[in-house]
Amino acid sequence: YYLNKNDGTFHGFLRMPDGSWTDIQVGNNDTLEFLVNDKNETFGSYIDSNTGLEEPWVRTKDGAVIPIEVPDGTGGGLGQFINNKGVLTGVYLDSNAAYHCFTRTRKGALTELADAPNSGSGEEQGTECIGINNNGDISGGAIDENYHAYAFIRWADGNYYEFEAPKAGDGEGQGTIAAEISEHGRTNGQVVDSNNVMHGFIRDPDGNFTIVDAPDAGTGPGQGTVAVEHCEGEWCVGEYIDSNDVNHGYYCTDYCRKRGEIVEFDPPGVGDIGTYVVISSNKSHHIAGTFKDGNAVRHGFIRNP
Repeated sequence: YYLNKNDGTFHGFLRMPDGSWTDIQVGNNDTLEFLVNDKNETFGSYIDSNTGLEEPWVRTKDGAVIPIEVPDGTGGGLGQFINNKGVLTGVYLDSNAAYHCFTRTRKGALTELADAPNSGSGEEQGTECIGINNNGDISGGAIDENYHAYAFIRWADGNYYEFEAPKAGDGEGQGTIAAEISEHGRTNGQVVDSNNVMHGFIRDPDGNFTIVDAPDAGTGPGQGTVAVEHCEGEWCVGEYIDSNDVNHGYYCTDYCRKRGEIVEFDPPGVGDIGTYVVISSNKSHHIAGTFKDGNAVRHGFIRNP
């Protein structure tokens, strides 16, 4: 998404491989776009100008932009991922500002999901669904009453499996979050240790973990390898924070296992903040993300293989 200099609002956009752009806006509201699937269906959120709440939307492959109203989402909601069957998963906030999950099918059927075990019911606690594969399995994190995070897989039959990655601390703001899940049950995400240092992780379908630490990741609180954000074709991407609290991107080959390679990078023109965030990659190993230049102006980037 970008800030339109003419009307002062945020607009989503879809950029095609040939460089053409499609502008996306829900009414006259600030509109944020997140990800697109292989069918050119995309999703995001918008800020309702009447209520001030963030609400989800989807855009069909034919270009129809559809706002989504989650029935119990009195505190607003947010789409998190859309699979190639057009099923969107996301979160909404109840009157206590606790998180709950929903799914929406391509035909518009909306389902509110039962909470994961260990989910708290207070502000910024609860169940956060983040990824969904084409089988309908969902990955995410459950935040308990002590603000400790447990990663989970919600299988398509509705059963939950919770797990913690190695190095996970057991204090407030620590634990494990699963960002996405593959067709075969491979998950990846973030683990925060007892010193509040972040690490990426990959968990294979048999339950074996690979902990991912970029070579130049810092080791102080709030530093480290932020997460393994996305894996595609045995490449995984993410960002890390160095010892000077500067963000950088990285990718690794062979699912970051020992025989793989971790490569750190920054886009040209990056400012002191570094690479702001690495968002995703595709099967051809193009990497997408954002950065801020020396004037704190945000830009998008695509890193070619």
